[in-house]
Amino acid sequence: MADFRLGRLKFNWRGDWTGASAYVIDDIIKFGANTYVCTTNHTSSSLETEWYSTDSGKWNLHTEGIALKGDWTASTFYKLNDIVKYGNDQYRCTVGHTSTATFATGNFVSYVSGLKFEDSWVVGTEYQVGDIVVFGGYTYVSQTTNIGVAPNTSIDVDWEILTTGFKVVGNWDNTTTYKPGDVVLLGGNSYAAKATNTNSQPTSVNNNWDFIVGGFTWKGNWDAATAYNPGDCVARLSHSYISVAANTNEEPENDVNGDYWNPLTQGAQSNVLTDPGDILYVSGAGSTRLPVGTNGQVLTVEGGYPAWKNNSVTQKVFYVTPDGSDTNSGENITQAFKTVRHATDTVTGPATIYVKAGTYQETLPMTVPEFVSIVGDNMRTTVIKPDAGNNSSTQEVTLASAPVASSRVRGETVSNGQQGAHTFVSATANALSVTGAGTKNVDTASYDPDTGVLTITSAGHGLNSANTVTIAAGALTFTCARDSHGSNHAYPRATDPAHNTALAVTVVDSDNISVNVGIANKEAMVLDDLQSGTKLVLKPTKGGNWNTNDTFDDGASGVAVSAQSPILNEHSTLFYLSNKTMMKDLVMDGMAGFVPSVSDPKDLHTATIKGVFLRLNPNSKTIKSPYVSQCSCFSDGGVGAIVDGSVHDKFDSDAEPSNKTMLFDSYSQIHSTGTGSGVGFWVTGNSYAEIVSCFTYYAHISYCATNGGQIRSLAGNSSWGTYGIVSAGFNQTETTIDGFVDGEALTYDPLTLSSPPLEFETDEQIVGGTSGAVGEILSHQPSSNTILYRALKGTFTQNEVVTGSTSGASATLLNNSDAQKGQDGFTITLGGLSAAPDVGGSLEFVTGAGGAGADTFTYVIANSSFSPANGRGNLGVTRGALGSTAAAHDGLTNIIRYAYTGDLTLGAAVADASATTINVSSISNLDTGGFMVVGDEIMEVVTFPSSTSCTVNRGAEGTTATAHSDGITVYGISTKAATQTDTARDIDAAETIVLVESAAGVDVDDFLKIDNEFFRVTSSATITTGLTTIVLAEEKAADSFDRQATKIRYLYSQVRLTGHDFLDIGCGSKSQTNFPGTPNQAPAPGNEVTEDFPGRVFYVSTDQDGNFKVGRYFKVNQATGATTLNASSFDLSGLSSLRLGSIGAQIGESISEFSSDVTLSANSNNKCPTQKATKTYVDTQNAAGAKDGFFYGMS
Repeated sequence: MADFRLGRLKFNWRGDWTGASAYVIDDIIKFGANTYVCTTNHTSSSLETEWYSTDSGKWNLHTEGIALKGDWTASTFYKLNDIVKYGNDQYRCTVGHTSTATFATGNFVSYVSGLKFEDSWVVGTEYQVGDIVVFGGYTYVSQTTNIGVAPNTSIDVDWEILTTGFKVVGNWDNTTTYKPGDVVLLGGNSYAAKATNTNSQPTSVNNNWDFIVGGFTWKGNWDAATAYNPGDCVARLSHSYISVAANTNEEPENDVNGDYWNPLTQGAQSNVLTDPGDILYVSGAGSTRLPVGTNGQVLTVEGGYPAWKNNSVTQKVFYVTPDGSDTNSGENITQAFKTVRHATDTVTGPATIYVKAGTYQETLPMTVPEFVSIVGDNMRTTVIKPDAGNNSSTQEVTLASAPVASSRVRGETVSNGQQGAHTFVSATANALSVTGAGTKNVDTASYDPDTGVLTITSAGHGLNSANTVTIAAGALTFTCARDSHGSNHAYPRATDPAHNTALAVTVVDSDNISVNVGIANKEAMVLDDLQSGTKLVLKPTKGGNWNTNDTFDDGASGVAVSAQSPILNEHSTLFYLSNKTMMKDLVMDGMAGFVPSVSDPKDLHTATIKGVFLRLNPNSKTIKSPYVSQCSCFSDGGVGAIVDGSVHDKFDSDAEPSNKTMLFDSYSQIHSTGTGSGVGFWVTGNSYAEIVSCFTYYAHISYCATNGGQIRSLAGNSSWGTYGIVSAGFNQTETTIDGFVDGEALTYDPLTLSSPPLEFETDEQIVGGTSGAVGEILSHQPSSNTILYRALKGTFTQNEVVTGSTSGASATLLNNSDAQKGQDGFTITLGGLSAAPDVGGSLEFVTGAGGAGADTFTYVIANSSFSPANGRGNLGVTRGALGSTAAAHDGLTNIIRYAYTGDLTLGAAVADASATTINVSSISNLDTGGFMVVGDEIMEVVTFPSSTSCTVNRGAEGTTATAHSDGITVYGISTKAATQTDTARDIDAAETIVLVESAAGVDVDDFLKIDNEFFRVTSSATITTGLTTIVLAEEKAADSFDRQATKIRYLYSQVRLTGHDFLDIGCGSKSQTNFPGTPNQAPAPGNEVTEDFPGRVFYVSTDQDGNFKVGRYFKVNQATGATTLNASSFDLSGLSSLRLGSIGAQIGESISEFSSDVTLSANSNNKCPTQKATKTYVDTQNAAGAKDGFFYGMS
């Protein structure tokens, strides 16, 4: 039976061919773009790439197609009829293969051709068939695959011209390579390149260029050094010309043949302009040239014609506006500066800086240069403020100790000590971190302390200027000359500017870079001394702010900086004013930081002084005072002005020293814009200020003068605030007139004073009837029942009668401790002065040991008189000489003098107390009848047996005879004066200065004897000073003591006010004042004027209640007419009568005399009896009444 296989009657579709698969006859598969039918049963190869070599013989082509494979790629297996894109063409694969790195044209046939625009031809680019490029002004299409074949060099081989055109490339240049189609301008003409060329200058006929069009190129004024080409146009004199041929230095007006130039336009024949800036004008003779003027001249009219004139009317003028720029010149308003700080840093005088309307927030401080004025638009619109919240250009530097004063003078430049050369030691690994690019090692480094530049060697660093690097903390170790390279120092430290900071790189070469890590050698100007040298305000001028790594150079070993802090702008100083400067029409605002002293709110020296508007420039001595006019300031805790003359003490020795002055006119100050308070004017350190029509509001202190500062004010005002006027202290540099209180005071019962003519006399001795004490009357003060006297001997006792030895006058001392005491009251006697001090001087009583004579005041001298020296003297002595014992001695005691003649020595020992022949080295200093002092023994000389011996009486003058050693010193005494002089006051056992009636004849080394004590004279002087009687303006309440030291000054702090107005002083700040309502607290009139003696305030003022005052001693209440005056100082001289309490001259009497008539005999209504006259009259009448058997008051 036949076997039929029905399943094979049709083809079997197996899909895409797969490797290692069993195929049978009639199976159909797809491989690549074609389908195939199996002709042989088989198992296919496992690799696709082997199909054509091993499997294709087992298959017959069934149907043919194509497969799009996109862009041709290398290492890809391509099958028959795969379509790929290579370049701009499509290709069909004709040979199955795996592609290599390059396109194999033998495995493909072109399927579809195409084009691709590749922009400008680039020499290193591979171009394929159909690529279109621009080369010069032409476009080309590639015919082959090629690299580096310029299109215009291989036409019809590798390239074909697609289009022709032009490419404008600018002016022709002899270094540029031009390509066909490039269009250039040469002179006024345009040319197109027709061949590639370099340095082939276009002409009208040229193998490389085609002329396109002629034209003009304007070259300005003709210049002899310029090369001109055809078409160039120039101006020459009044004409213009066009170049027709290339030329150099061919003057157009002289080219008569037109070889190089042809006229383009012609000007007027009379046009004679020759130089830039010339002006043409018409004069009587026609057109005339006016040559350009010089810088600064202005155009004016003179004689009817234009002329240039020097602009010499004003000094230099500069402008500042809110819209300006600090890169401008500032010389006119369109070139204005933006900041006042830049103007003051830039401008030099004489000049005026006009600050136009606006608000300026500045970095402080600003120093106004000498002879420069700053003028605002007006007092409302030009506002200058600190840039609050940001740091100023100053810092507070705290030092470990105070350097010597000469090294911290204000205004002078100080340094942190020259750090000297630095020597590299080592670096840690990866010391440099490159921002975003890893780390680098440092091979070596060098540092310049003056520039701050650190040069780093890091081989092959590969860095550029766009990189930044950070130096790891402590990564670089150096030694430095500061400590003679004695120790290693690791940098950067935490306080160094370069610490943890990305630093800009400057590339030196492939192995070296440099970075700026900060200047080590720093400098700064000292602006203020806050704590006697331990805290300074510095303005760094080199190297930036100081830190705790720095050392203050004091000229010795240096002082360590222990702390520093930047000063905020609002806590700094707004303006430092120099010599001959002026501020006008400005509003100053925003300074702050003043805090009153806790210990004494009136003491600005212990207050916190910050936020100062105006100060003296410490580096500019004032010959012509800075002047502030029509200005105002607003603050919440600022200081309006500090005039501190001590900043100019360094000029005191100059031939023309500083005046230390500042002037103010209409400078209004409001110092409580919030809750704080400030200070108006503080004048200190021997400075002077004239203040006219200046008002302060809400100030803690309105006007203040200290340390010899002086204020002269007219028509001023102090409104609200805490204190009005304060004057304290004196000129610290003044040489005082030193003296002492001479004597004490006796106070008697006035009822016991003897009647005239028995009156105590000046210079007479006064004797105590009980004590026997003796004194010398210096001044009798009947008004206070006081005798000022100099004690000569002993101590007076209470309730004893004292009698004048010459006048016979007498009185009984009080029966209490006031009988004998220190001087007080209005009259004081002083010793140690050579003349009467001037009225107005200030008298200080220096407190003695244990607080003796302490007095919180100094006193103004109202009057004085002087008595010359009385011949007394002072002897300096050594006490308890010659074995005697120091003891107290009475005044008026006789003094025995032993006149010293010279020294000699013992020639042999004195064996005992009985020997009377004494051997000496010489008898030249001895006299018979004289004495010699051996040890503590005085020997009386009797005879001279030889030139080296003498006989003596032993133990003379009360001394004790004893043995003496050989060679000791012997003092020769020529004579003995038994009554040389007397002591002039009691002396105690310790005193070494003896006051004597006369020091004449007493010499150094003389021996003296008072009672049983011997003295050796160390000095002898006649007193040349006299007795001065001082009348004080105010009563001295505290007792002085005899010989208490005194000082007289004239340069005390002083404020003089004329026409000053006080308004509710003591009411406090703006919020406390509650203006315009009623103040929240009452005024304190006692705060209007504060005198911390010797500081004085002399004033004429009116307050809010109409109280008119002339100083402290005269007051008129204008509301009531009540007048108060100091009766003790009221001078009635010149008055013929005085009427008190009379009304319309109808009631009361005029007093013409204060009568001392004890009988009241005149019985007049015009005479008023004195107290003594009244008492005497009453006592007399009482005595008469008793004799008659009745007394007054009894009938």
